[in-house]
Amino acid sequence: MQTFKATHLVYSFSKDNPVYDRLIPGEVYAIETVDCYRNQLVEEHTGDPAVMPIKGINPVTGPFYIEGAESGDTLAVDILDIHVEDVGTIYLRPGSALYGKMLAHAEVRRIPIGEEEVLLPGGFRIPKEPMIGVIGTTPAEEAVSTISPGRHGGNMDTRLITAGSRLYLPVFVDGALFALGDLHAAMGDGESGCCGVEVAGRVKLRFQVIKGRQEPWPFLETRERWVSIASGLTLDEAAREAGLAMLAFLKKRTKASFHDLARLLSVGGHLQISQIVNDLRTARMAVAKMSIGTPVDF
Repeated sequence: MQTFKATHLVYSFSKDNPVYDRLIPGEVYAIETVDCYRNQLVEEHTGDPAVMPIKGINPVTGPFYIEGAESGDTLAVDILDIHVEDVGTIYLRPGSALYGKMLAHAEVRRIPIGEEEVLLPGGFRIPKEPMIGVIGTTPAEEAVSTISPGRHGGNMDTRLITAGSRLYLPVFVDGALFALGDLHAAMGDGESGCCGVEVAGRVKLRFQVIKGRQEPWPFLETRERWVSIASGLTLDEAAREAGLAMLAFLKKRTKASFHDLARLLSVGGHLQISQIVNDLRTARMAVAKMSIGTPVDF
């Protein structure tokens, strides 16, 4: 298995970025990442964020040219394993996310990460659930910052993007120009305090190119669910896009009428918040495979 070090970092999904390497579908690779602060916050701090300058936010490792991927295809990414380091960082700062206006000062805290739990200040413990915050392909037109989500994926901050899942990403340029980063040891839906437990690590994955078809937004497949992921200027817009994407997905793959699908998604489609932190908000709709009845393939 070939491993790629976090030495080729970019801060946008851009077709002008130099390619890190060319990867072959079906092979297993390991890609290492730095944390979203580029491993710069190594000491705890309380006070003025101006004394904690950070050069570059949300670097991703890549981009990688996936052999055989062309515009109009879908890149399927099997996330086989996520390993994170044993110490992460939470950086709370005024003005960020839901609680930012209530914060009197900035705080950087280093967070111990155990085998099964994350140990938070205040004596709190939460399950260790490693996930990928930023993962995507490259748009055909102008570059998109790794801080933003979109139809290409990007900074979706969706905690279901974890080991054992398969992510389907639209391909817009030859080679897909895939990249990933911004790992979290744990994160709540919404990321309401500004960040997850930001951490460096390594992702083991495998690619498949699905020729000639794609959905307008990224889709995630788990053992039990299909999940559409969409972003918008508001949560309402993101939720609408996620719901419409799931409706269109099932309409193409089942013989059900619109009314039947509307009933299914009203009762068995679960709209959920992924993140409220970034310039675009991200929502998702999850549907249990068993609810659909017949097997559905991408």
